[in-house]
Amino acid sequence: AARTIAEVDPYLNIEIYPDGVKEENVGDFMTGCDVVVDACDGLSAKAMIRIEALEKRIPIVMDTSDRGMLDIERYDLTQIEDGFLHGRIDASTMHSLRDRVNWDMETLDLFIDFQSASERGQMSLAQMGTVLVGWPQLHSDVASGGAFAAETCRRLMLGENLPDTRLYLELDEQLTVKN
Repeated sequence: AARTIAEVDPYLNIEIYPDGVKEENVGDFMTGCDVVVDACDGLSAKAMIRIEALEKRIPIVMDTSDRGMLDIERYDLTQIEDGFLHGRIDASTMHSLRDRVNWDMETLDLFIDFQSASERGQMSLAQMGTVLVGWPQLHSDVASGGAFAAETCRRLMLGENLPDTRLYLELDEQLTVKN
């Protein structure tokens, strides 16, 4: 990834974390960030970056490919009392998730809200850990989600007043003929 970034802009200063972002370096990793895009699968990493984002007042953008779900988490505007992920997760729960490695269905529901998942997504969730090893994603969904996340980051960097919200930018909904 670092090589690809350097090929796009050789003047960027790229710092590599060969062992990944951990509790002991998450503060350094996020220092100087204007916005963070959450593309990590690890539960502890998701918790660490949110706790640090609130402390450093940095917004987070997270795309979840199911139904075009896009989270704009405005930790630059919210307080600890507001909780995390639009109030879905309280501070004590988020702090306890920093030490967790494995996901369980209850924790996954805190992040994605099963009831709002697509029908196919709900079927996949029921099979995760047994038939499926992970969350199935179509490249077209991932690519469009990346574009939506990039657009959101651009608007944040331009100082636009985007809300702390969860959006569903679901093309399937718009492209399906209703009888």
